[in-house]
Amino acid sequence: MSKAAYCNLKAFMIVLILFATSCNYKKTEPNNFHLLNPEALQTGDVILRRGNGIVSSYIANNYGGDMMWSHCGIILMDSLVPMVIHSISEHFSESGGIHTESLEKYLKKAIPGSITVLRLKHLTPDKDLRLIAFLNRKQQERPPFDMQFDINDTTALFCTELVQNAFKYTCNQDSNQKKFEIKSRSFAIFYDTSLFQLIFSQKAIN
Repeated sequence: MSKAAYCNLKAFMIVLILFATSCNYKKTEPNNFHLLNPEALQTGDVILRRGNGIVSSYIANNYGGDMMWSHCGIILMDSLVPMVIHSISEHFSESGGIHTESLEKYLKKAIPGSITVLRLKHLTPDKDLRLIAFLNRKQQERPPFDMQFDINDTTALFCTELVQNAFKYTCNQDSNQKKFEIKSRSFAIFYDTSLFQLIFSQKAIN
């Protein structure tokens, strides 16, 4: 993303957020959860969706790629009950930053046909423990949502920044493994089939 495009995104997001919070949108019917089999999910799976507001539409159209994603989080399995940890703006929640909620609640904000689940390749039990430790620490620290969209500053995190930093921490402690690199503010990294395998999608990934 160029500096000019980043500045345009930041300005446009501010305008859209102010507008969106003053409007009421028709909520998506909560009919997405039954599409996923919880037993097929694992801790560390990435859950991507497109939201139903104008901000989500802007992000999906400009940064979501062919799949038109606008948001993502990481699944945490709690006694076979899938939870999702993600970072969200305070304008769309009672409090911004890191949130943990049930997968069912998370999917209520997804428009039909937009759900995708990806799994980072070569995850091992020891890496799962690192990932869980990282996410637990972020839940305790509760960094705010990164309205600057600064991928180099981890004191605040937006959604793709949280996911990428989680995998960077999880994978980069092994000297004999290819390093996980944080690539961009967009969803481009999730199209990399050398890193991620498809677990579930409501439409084909190009």
